[in-house]
Amino acid sequence: MWCWGQNTYGQMGDGTGTGRTIPVRVGTATDWSAVGVGSFHSCGVRAHTTWCWGWNAGGQLGDGTTTNRSAPVRVGTKADWYEVDGGYSHTVGWRNVPAGE
Repeated sequence: MWCWGQNTYGQMGDGTGTGRTIPVRVGTATDWSAVGVGSFHSCGVRAHTTWCWGWNAGGQLGDGTTTNRSAPVRVGTKADWYEVDGGYSHTVGWRNVPAGE
């Protein structure tokens, strides 16, 4: 996955806060299958796990904190995610939830 643009809160996912006018790679993973973005944060799905990065003032990264992240952090421990999307300060994801959960 590749990102570019404003990076004040680390929303490019490249581990920095430097704005980018050309695409930069998000980490080293090559198995991203879905992506969703908010105003200042981004999330992606890889190998059925969800990862988010960027602005986190409202807890929108889903890592249990309100700490901004400049590199992807995993959301929970579930491995049944298939899509994710973001709003201004929230994120929504879709899981393939087993019966009874």
